[in-house]
Amino acid sequence: MTENRNFNLGFDLFRNLQTDGSDPKAETGGDDSGFSVADYAHDIKTRMRKYDSLWTPYTVPYIAHRLLQTRGEWPTHRAEYVLQEFIGELNDTAKPMFGWTHLMDLHAPIHPGVGDTPVHKNLLRDADRVAGIDSDGYRRLYDDGLRYVDRQVREFVDHLKSAGIWDETILLITADHGEVLFDRKEMYGHPRHHHYDELLHIPMLVRVPDMSSRRIQTPFSLAWIHELLAELISERPGDFPSESGSGDLLSNTPIKEPVISDTVDENGHTVTVRDKSWKYIRHNVSPPQDFWYPFGDDEQAYHYITDQGERNPENVRNVSGLVSVAEDYITSPENLSKLEGEFSQDMEERLEDLGYKM
Repeated sequence: MTENRNFNLGFDLFRNLQTDGSDPKAETGGDDSGFSVADYAHDIKTRMRKYDSLWTPYTVPYIAHRLLQTRGEWPTHRAEYVLQEFIGELNDTAKPMFGWTHLMDLHAPIHPGVGDTPVHKNLLRDADRVAGIDSDGYRRLYDDGLRYVDRQVREFVDHLKSAGIWDETILLITADHGEVLFDRKEMYGHPRHHHYDELLHIPMLVRVPDMSSRRIQTPFSLAWIHELLAELISERPGDFPSESGSGDLLSNTPIKEPVISDTVDENGHTVTVRDKSWKYIRHNVSPPQDFWYPFGDDEQAYHYITDQGERNPENVRNVSGLVSVAEDYITSPENLSKLEGEFSQDMEERLEDLGYKM
């Protein structure tokens, strides 16, 4: 999320704490030796996955690597630091404003200090994830990370109250995706073409002053958040590619447009279309992978109201309207424009430490 990739457009002030911030809890020195610790760690993780147990010749080096990071530079900034910096920027303005920030604490690797469990035990739980072991311990670590973020958000709200601006603040909390925790296949994380609801069905909470609690009853796309915020402050929605077709997102009137989710990369395009009851997944991907095609098909349909776990695929003839939408939407990667430019070595190492092989 950097300026050279246009994430700063529309903001008066933009900061990426990974590139221009200095977290006092994450001091690091330069290294011009050509040796990449992140690349070494990524290689260790790859080798660990080739074994059927936690204890491999590479487990101890991996845990030692993470332990050193807790005493130096963890791959991401923790929520308490990010929100402190965010509050500092909010305190510098008395004008009406829109502020946005992104917390990475639930993205693996989860910091082992998020809960009351000893650090060494949480590092073992994270090693379970890397080794691909079905682990209640790692799920507890994930829950600890969630509770940690919840506490930080509560402290952020407490600050808004003490600053006297809570009563005129709209707060929206959501996520960019969910997380696979051995839900249906031996894996953790967020595989790109895995379009089941453990990744797509995420929380979205909106707090509005003087508005009673309610639940949006129809499927809602993150791509429509701009419309929702504009509606809440009585402004005209901006010009964005995705629109709901509704003039009142807070009502229970069925939204005209289906919710579309898609993944496109060098392997192809996966499109998922959802209405109030049905969900259709269409893969145009080569080569196929088992976790993309769990039932041997490149398309699946689910009645997700009665089959919330998406275990029983239905006949796609039941969703012919959604099929048409997906077919009109699907494309080939070679037909899309490309964003040129390379990451710095430091940024590539950070991404590799988060599990993205560059």
